[in-house]
Amino acid sequence: MRPLKLTPLLQLNIRVIDDQHQQLIDMINQTQDILNHQEDPVALVQILNQLRELTILHFTTEELLMKKYAYPDLKNHKSQHDISAQKTFDFDGAALMDDPSAAHSLLSLLRSWLLTHISEDAEMAKFLREKGAE
Repeated sequence: MRPLKLTPLLQLNIRVIDDQHQQLIDMINQTQDILNHQEDPVALVQILNQLRELTILHFTTEELLMKKYAYPDLKNHKSQHDISAQKTFDFDGAALMDDPSAAHSLLSLLRSWLLTHISEDAEMAKFLREKGAE
């Protein structure tokens, strides 16, 4: 798999959101590197835990911006965050250390999830920019 990149098409032009999306991409790429080089399985679990924490911070950041600018679809967007966090980060670290195929499946899920998440953010970001968010 090629590394993910935050291309201009994926940028939402709200600095804090784009910065966090870049950090999420970097962590997913690090996960891919760990798997490709068959590094210590503990490193895999550590990076996935960091990714989970960054995702929670990112969702909170987005939700605060939506609240600040009175985004009309906040409730639905937050619900998407809750569902995706539960589905994406419901993994057993110990099992991943013992099963490389499960780890690769999780990586594919994470890549797909992030690209979907960013595309779902486009409408919200347009609204926020129109309200003055930078």
